Amino acid sequence: MYHTKIEIENEDRKQIAEVLAEKLPHGSGIDGNWTIYQKSNPNVYYASNFYHAMDEFGGYDRCYDFTLKYTFNGFDKVEPCNICFSRGLRDINTFWKTYHPNKTRTELIDFLIERGHGFIQESDTDFVCSYCSGSGILKVREFNLDSINFHGQYIKVQHDWLRDYLFDICILD
Repeated sequence: MYHTKIEIENEDRKQIAEVLAEKLPHGSGIDGNWTIYQKSNPNVYYASNFYHAMDEFGGYDRCYDFTLKYTFNGFDKVEPCNICFSRGLRDINTFWKTYHPNKTRTELIDFLIERGHGFIQESDTDFVCSYCSGSGILKVREFNLDSINFHGQYIKVQHDWLRDYLFDICILD
């Protein structure tokens, strides 16, 4: 069973760290216990662990210590969608000029429909914003992954994918 060590004195910040601890990944190479701590910024949390790398024969050959830096954005926070300007709808002409000026209007409409974008009341001018799903608001992630620090360790060539892998699995929803 995994254990998380939280090195934070302030009770409010410690509760936030406990929520972070619940969301952090375990397994798939992240085989150690997490340690969560803070430095001077009260909204920044650091989470340390190690990745247990395998060689081409399936044996463990190296451990990489790493520290993740997260910014806490708040719980249940929402913000206006900046893609559709909180309308929930996007104007096809603006989208057309910005992203696909080489397509014909019909090609663009077919392109959007193929990708699941719905048009409003059979209109061919406004379509549902895919970023906010038509709500006009976006749920803000509680924690943003800002960086990964390998503490100056040399990463073997066969493990050069590790940074991308950790970014992928440590972005928390």
